[in-house]
Amino acid sequence: MTDPKSNPNQKRRPGGVAPGLLSYALSTVAADVYVQLDAWIFSTCVPVSVKPNRKRKRTPAGDNADLYATWKPKGSLFFTLAKAGNGSTVVYCHANGASYHAAPAVRLASDCPEKTCFLCQWCMDKPDAATKKGGVPRMLVFDVLEAQPCPNVAERGERLRRLARFLPQPMCVVQWVGQPAALTGFVQSLPHPVDCIIGLSEDPHKIYRHMSVDIPTRDMGPAVLIRE
Repeated sequence: MTDPKSNPNQKRRPGGVAPGLLSYALSTVAADVYVQLDAWIFSTCVPVSVKPNRKRKRTPAGDNADLYATWKPKGSLFFTLAKAGNGSTVVYCHANGASYHAAPAVRLASDCPEKTCFLCQWCMDKPDAATKKGGVPRMLVFDVLEAQPCPNVAERGERLRRLARFLPQPMCVVQWVGQPAALTGFVQSLPHPVDCIIGLSEDPHKIYRHMSVDIPTRDMGPAVLIRE
């Protein structure tokens, strides 16, 4: 695949991730650079913005937005998987704004409907405790994108569950989304370190950092969510 550090169309954005991590992530999910994007992919695949928690005026469409949250793994990167009109899978990298042909490990099923877009977080699972083998790259799929965005988080979640059968396993898995308080029960047992809790909003491209996560040492009780 093309090295993102040598491709002039793949410049690192301000505040972006370390080039080494980005290069490794791309080596696991992307093949060659995707040159000719469908117009709808170009308009749908825009970078996600993670903003600090905010006090906002609620609207009818957004009344349930703060009730839906998930976690952001440490060192995670945002990607979008999109089904193009020619049947191929496009991988859009939010960190550098470039699009690629998908590697086999993240290629959507052949019967996946055109214009299906999955919003994902790439992360590294911890080494297997029994075999001590190296970490495993994973794509956590937590939302869907559409040309006409649906402002209702619950409805987007239902659509994600219906489309989940088109995701390639074991690389791509659906990430749990629900009430933030429920995360305290299992966040420390996840197979990767957690950076913070993120809240979904009426705009899938706008994610809000709700809480940082203090993972206790073994036998010291549940994880502590620190409101920011």
